[in-house]
Amino acid sequence: RILEAQASDITRMPCFGIATEAGSQGNTIGVVSIGIARNVQRDEDFGYDDSVFVSVNKGKLTKTPTESAGTFVQVVGRGINSSDITVSPDMTMVEIA
Repeated sequence: RILEAQASDITRMPCFGIATEAGSQGNTIGVVSIGIARNVQRDEDFGYDDSVFVSVNKGKLTKTPTESAGTFVQVVGRGINSSDITVSPDMTMVEIA
């Protein structure tokens, strides 16, 4: 079973890729594990070469890592422009104490 990543829920971590299409339970969808993902779901727009992290908002990415206790920081790529990223998930996660 694969779930949308969420930095505030360890059962939804780590992120291993970015979905390239919508789907529902039981459906097959495309996922980019390494490469370019376009028009990703995000909390805010990215800048060129921004580090991109899993958001505390389910299924979204952010350029601002979480700082809340009990959440997890994971880098998943770098910004290309406001909505596109290079995907290269670092499987290291840091828990914020």
